[in-house]
Amino acid sequence: MLYVVFILFLVIVAESAIILNYATLSCEEPRWWWRVWCGAAAIGVYVFVSLMLYLLFDLHIEYLTTLISYMTACYLASCLVGMMAASLALMLAFRFNLKIYSRVKLE
Repeated sequence: MLYVVFILFLVIVAESAIILNYATLSCEEPRWWWRVWCGAAAIGVYVFVSLMLYLLFDLHIEYLTTLISYMTACYLASCLVGMMAASLALMLAFRFNLKIYSRVKLE
């Protein structure tokens, strides 16, 4: 089940990156890569917020060292998820741009 969820996560990141890229290019914005990268990296922020809500409402941590190690692990995990999603989105948006601009004929 975890593999299926991970594949769906990758598909959703890819589709949202291509849609955001297309919307940015249709507004004739030349710096499309920042919007695509930040849009996909926001998933890391969502993961971090959800892990902090889990800490506040469900975990019962008694020691400061446990809290520090949990927050450090949450920060690293959310950064890794955000970077993974952002790099995948940027690569796919770049390939999408190559594909659509290779079909344009300038004469």
